[in-house]
Amino acid sequence: SIIGLQVLTENQTICVAFSNGDIYTIQLNSQMENVENECVGSIDSGILCMSWSPDQEIVIFITGDKKIIEMNKFFDVLNEIPVEVDEFGEDIQVNVGWGKKETQFHGAGEKDKAKIKIDKTKIKLSNDDDFKIRVSWRGDGEYFVCSSVGYDGIQRKVRVYNRDCVLQSTNEVMDQLEHPLCWRPSGNLIATSQRFSHKHNVIFLERNGLKHGEFTIREPLSTKIIEVLWNFDSSVLALWMERKNSDDEKKESIVQIWSMNNYHWYLKQEHIFNSDLGMISSMEWDPEKPLRLHLMTTKYMYIQYNYEWCIFSSTFVSEDDPATVIVIDGKEALYTPFRYQNVPPPMASFKVNLDANASYVSFAPFNIGDDFCVLLSNNTIQFFKSNIENKPIGGPSLIGKLSLPEKNIHYRQLTWINEDTLIAITHDLNVDNNIEKLLCIKIEQNENDIKIIKTSEKIFDDDNNRIVRLICNSSTKDMLMESTDASLYSIEIDNDLNISYKPFEECLQLNDICPWLAVTYIGKNEQKTKCVIGLTTRNRLYANEKLIVSNCTSFYIHSDFLIFTTMTHTARFLPLNIPFEDFKVTDDGSNVSNIFDESIRRVERGSKIVTAVKSNISLVLQMPRGNLETVCPRALVLMKVRNLLDKYNYKDALVMCRKHRIDMNILCDHNLEKFIENIELFVKQIDNQDYFNLFISGLKNEDITQGILLSLVTNKSTSENKVNKICKAIRKTFESIDKIKYVQPILTSYVKNEPPQLEDALYCIKSIKTDNKPELAEKAIKYIIFLVNVDKLYNIALGLYDFELVLMIAQQSQKDPREYIPFLQNLQKLEINYQHFKINDYLERHEKALQCLSISGEQYFNDCLNYIKKHFLYNEAMKIFKNEESKYLKVLIIYAEYLASHELFNQAGLAYWMAKEYDKAIEYYQKTGSWREIFTIATSQNYNKEKLNEIANNLIEQFQEEKLYEDAAHIYIEYLNEPKQAVIHFLKSGKWLEAVRLYFKYHLQYELESQVISMLISGQTRLITTIKEYMELYTKQASRLIEIRIEKQKKLESGEIFKMDERTLDGSTNNNNIDILPDTMSMASKFTGFTAYTLANSLMTAATASINTGKGGRKRRKLQRKMMKGKKGSIYEEGYLINSLRKTIQRLDDIHESVKSLCQALLQFNKVDEAKELQDLYYNKAIMVVKPQIDQIFIPTPVPETIEQIRARLMSSVPIAAPTIQEEKPKLLQNENTPIVSWPFTMLEEHCPNPKELTEKLRKKDEI
Repeated sequence: SIIGLQVLTENQTICVAFSNGDIYTIQLNSQMENVENECVGSIDSGILCMSWSPDQEIVIFITGDKKIIEMNKFFDVLNEIPVEVDEFGEDIQVNVGWGKKETQFHGAGEKDKAKIKIDKTKIKLSNDDDFKIRVSWRGDGEYFVCSSVGYDGIQRKVRVYNRDCVLQSTNEVMDQLEHPLCWRPSGNLIATSQRFSHKHNVIFLERNGLKHGEFTIREPLSTKIIEVLWNFDSSVLALWMERKNSDDEKKESIVQIWSMNNYHWYLKQEHIFNSDLGMISSMEWDPEKPLRLHLMTTKYMYIQYNYEWCIFSSTFVSEDDPATVIVIDGKEALYTPFRYQNVPPPMASFKVNLDANASYVSFAPFNIGDDFCVLLSNNTIQFFKSNIENKPIGGPSLIGKLSLPEKNIHYRQLTWINEDTLIAITHDLNVDNNIEKLLCIKIEQNENDIKIIKTSEKIFDDDNNRIVRLICNSSTKDMLMESTDASLYSIEIDNDLNISYKPFEECLQLNDICPWLAVTYIGKNEQKTKCVIGLTTRNRLYANEKLIVSNCTSFYIHSDFLIFTTMTHTARFLPLNIPFEDFKVTDDGSNVSNIFDESIRRVERGSKIVTAVKSNISLVLQMPRGNLETVCPRALVLMKVRNLLDKYNYKDALVMCRKHRIDMNILCDHNLEKFIENIELFVKQIDNQDYFNLFISGLKNEDITQGILLSLVTNKSTSENKVNKICKAIRKTFESIDKIKYVQPILTSYVKNEPPQLEDALYCIKSIKTDNKPELAEKAIKYIIFLVNVDKLYNIALGLYDFELVLMIAQQSQKDPREYIPFLQNLQKLEINYQHFKINDYLERHEKALQCLSISGEQYFNDCLNYIKKHFLYNEAMKIFKNEESKYLKVLIIYAEYLASHELFNQAGLAYWMAKEYDKAIEYYQKTGSWREIFTIATSQNYNKEKLNEIANNLIEQFQEEKLYEDAAHIYIEYLNEPKQAVIHFLKSGKWLEAVRLYFKYHLQYELESQVISMLISGQTRLITTIKEYMELYTKQASRLIEIRIEKQKKLESGEIFKMDERTLDGSTNNNNIDILPDTMSMASKFTGFTAYTLANSLMTAATASINTGKGGRKRRKLQRKMMKGKKGSIYEEGYLINSLRKTIQRLDDIHESVKSLCQALLQFNKVDEAKELQDLYYNKAIMVVKPQIDQIFIPTPVPETIEQIRARLMSSVPIAAPTIQEEKPKLLQNENTPIVSWPFTMLEEHCPNPKELTEKLRKKDEI
């Protein structure tokens, strides 16, 4: 007989071990025809067991003489050891002196049991033991476990070995330990079974052989456990058992699916096989899909079960929906309404007892959606009615049950469509009739029971596919079916219970199979779109064919949101009222910049959604270890607040904002106009001073709804001065209802006003005291002191000149009466205006103090002038005394003295002029060389000729010392009538044409001709020398710049330019100078320099920017010196050359007018050769050489970029050029259109055009 069978995936063979010891390999092929088999070896004593390691590198054989033989995949023997040995193993427990076992903690109520010593003579085997040896491997293949019955035949031992067949441990002595054996792939537990006199347990052993946990199977004691089997992700334990049917005593095989959460084992599914179908002969979990189970029966029938985790929760949309969740646990349905309470598992609000083990739960889509029915493993349906509406809340009550046809029919996914109709998927287990059907059941409810009136069936006639999911949505009135090719079908049932299905129009086929489905509307009003939300086993969440996210772990359809959790440990909230085109997620939620986004909520790692209370704010999450957590995400809270505000339920909205720390500005920002209109309702609903104070103090002039869940904000107008508008409206409402009752909120509104109306607040308090309510006034004073600094209030009250109010505040402050009472008494003795001056001066309100002092009397005018000087109140004083001339002039004089002391001589002269102190004015104007203003004053005051000449000569002497020859020339010609000196001084200042004009106007040819010509020639010589110096410097620096850029291009091509870490920035190899690296230099200088002329400019730009951002002044100055020197070979040289060339070109442009006018003046004296020489040098050899090269010198330089900016630019789908800055180009003759004759002078050109050509050029120019 066959002992073991294993598919070897590496070489596509099947290894078969026979009891006689033969080992065969069978080669697989696609047709399975002409199969080749080979006997690879034989064991003489026979084979009792074969087990391959998970990596299929090692195989363990248990021989007939109870030896363990270890072989590799080539069937070479590695180790051979006996099974039955007396030693414990290498991991034998050692007593470390922590006390005896009897004194250790064994759990509640277990201390007495620990004292009971096991009588080893009474140890026996279970009657169910099959005496076979079993081997099971740990998931990583490092250890395996062997379960065997000893030679004495009275005790079963479990031994753990490592990969080298070295015994590690042996289990502790256990009575009636049974043969089932399976090591959990995750490695922490070994599952087996143990029978007791009163129970039958599945127990778990650790690798060291000690017991670690157990659970009792919920079956009669006669039930026999055949096998236990973990699925490959260790989440589910399958039990294969045999028992006798309670009705006909016939044997039947059962498969139970168990899972563990919060240290409690739940029975999730049960499958029953009787003699008609055949008993189970083999069971195996799929090695790739963790929830796929394969079965074989004795009648050669193969059955495959595919499971998915499913949360049974009510999907009915109702404001009163209790958010009930039911958990299946064998013959119990654990019922919890999460709207009212969160009960930690494995407990529940109510435990509903069932007649058999539950398979599926369906909620009713009517009433409040809390009635439910349960499909049992014996093909029975039990119906329950919720008692949530009763007070106190009671558990569900049974209202009836009905039995379904049982003959070889498997029922799954029962769905309650309406009050009298159910639909389920059925599968005929008969091998000859392997089809799936949709079964529709019409029921009738009597007082005591429920019965079937009518049934109808519809065959799913797609031979290549099976039905995966059946869902019903009462809101959209849709019932959908999904097949294994991800197609969606809409199911319709007519009045005669006829079933039909057709492709779902909104989404014919999903992109992948989605075991978890839901239907909802997306959008609002006319833009509503019916949408199927689906989640695949690969964590991809779809809305119809659109992929929402690819890392989803669970989702739930709330009344306002699609809520889903992600593998980045966040809960996301997508509003359902946005257009389907915008129904998407823009990021994965892992960005730290999103931590204040209300659509994202951080959750514990591995959390999944259990349910969310519809029309409410609670979201229930289950942690990986099984415990539940109810959170109130801001997205749900904000939506609830908005709904309450739309219903004008201000009190509940405010309390919710306060409880969940939501900015209370949302109460008014949601709809400011409606809030102002209903502000009286707002006051009457809340009627709580503390709440009012909290609300008013939190007001701010911004619309907070613009920053939270923008898609949920309706269009509305906002007010620029919202705070003042609300404060005024709510204060008016308080005063109209009860001014005394709401005194605190009224004071808060005054303080919150922008700017704060503290004076009005103090007058309000004073009015309360005036109304003979001193105690209330005292409380009000204490309250406003809580809001505003007491010293500030004291000063404000003092500034109101109200000593009674000042005393009220001072008495509630910490001020010393021995200080403020004498101070106030002294003030009260003063004349009223002088008293106000003293108060304002004390409060440092100097302008007001000056106003009060100015009207205190003539005896205080000198004090007034001193006060003006002390506090620099000159402008305010001029306004105050503008109608009192004598005082006004004195103010002007002290103002002029102030300006003169600060060396503002020009303004001081103007002030003295206004004060009619003309000599002083002339004195200070003369210091700034303002000769025009001086002569304006002198002529306006009718100074005599001698005085005017004296002033003129003094100014000329001053201008000659300062080399201001042009100003001196103007005085000579305008006020001294000396044209000869004017001409000479205009020539000295370079005003050639003006000098020539005066020369001919005053007929000075005989007196100055030789001197004028000599000075013109001298000027021409100086300009020629200057131009040559500029051009020499320009040529040298331009050549060096070209040389630098050619070198840089070569280094760029060779990659040497990127090795900045091998050189210092100044070109040397001294690494001690590396600290001058500019702080602002980024990786952009390496990644954006992809042209021959940009990299050094980028470094220069970064270095220039760093001058203002360096860490210290010394570093900045050091960097500036290096840049100004432009040391040859340093990175600063190119930038230095560019700046120097810019200055040189600018200087050439600056002398343009001087050259032009000098050429014209020379021509007027017939000095053609000199003019031609100057023009040719400047225009042809300087300007025409430099101007074309400007674009080559001043090229765009790259902007320094960060790594993130570079990455974004390079990975963009649209090519984006690196950002650059255009170097500022110098202006060179930009205002000159170089017209013919005007400039350059054509008569000085090499080829002077004839008059006809000149006339034609002028005509064409005019036409253009």
